[in-house]
Amino acid sequence: LLGTLACADVARAAGRAAMSPINAERRTFLARLLGGAAAAITTAAGAIGVRAALGPIAGRDVRVRLARLPRALDGLTIVQLTDLHVGPTLGRAFVAEVVTRTNALTPDLVAITGDLVDGSPERLQDAVAPLAELRARHGVYFVTGNHEYYSGADAWLPALARLGIRTLRNERVTIGAGAAAFDLAGVD
Repeated sequence: LLGTLACADVARAAGRAAMSPINAERRTFLARLLGGAAAAITTAAGAIGVRAALGPIAGRDVRVRLARLPRALDGLTIVQLTDLHVGPTLGRAFVAEVVTRTNALTPDLVAITGDLVDGSPERLQDAVAPLAELRARHGVYFVTGNHEYYSGADAWLPALARLGIRTLRNERVTIGAGAAAFDLAGVD
C-alpha cells in the first residue's frame, strides 16, 4: 500500500509539472518545431520527386545472357518502357522524346510494362499519339499496370490498339520463327 501511495504522489507531482506554464510553452515550441521540420522534409522530398520526374529520361543498357537462347537471337534488342505516367505533368513532348530515343536504339521489340498513363484516353489521346511512331521489327507490346486500372483500362486497351500497340492480357505470343523463337507473355 505504501508503494502505491508513493507512485500516486509521483504521478500527481508529474501532472502538476506538466501543466506548469513553462512546460506548456516548451511543449508548444517543440510541437511547432517538429511540425515545421516535418513540413520542410515533406516539401523537399516532393520537390526532389518532381525534379526527377521532369528531368532527363533515364536509360540503361542491360545485357542478358540466356544459356538456352537460340544463337540466331543473339543480339536481340528489347526496349522496355515502364512507369511513364503520361498525364497532368508529362505530356506529348515527353512522349515524343521517349519515342525518338527508343527508335534511335533500333529495337527488335518494345515492351511497355505498365503505368503508362494517369488519366482517361479522352484526356490524353493527344499526349500519347506519338506512341504510334514506335518502330520495332517484332512489334510493340503492352501489359497493364495499376495506373491503367485507375484510369480506365477497358477504355485504354482499344485506344492503344489504334496506336499499333498490342496488349497482352494473360496471354503469350511467339517472337521469331522455328528454332529461333521465344515466347513473350503478358499478365494483367
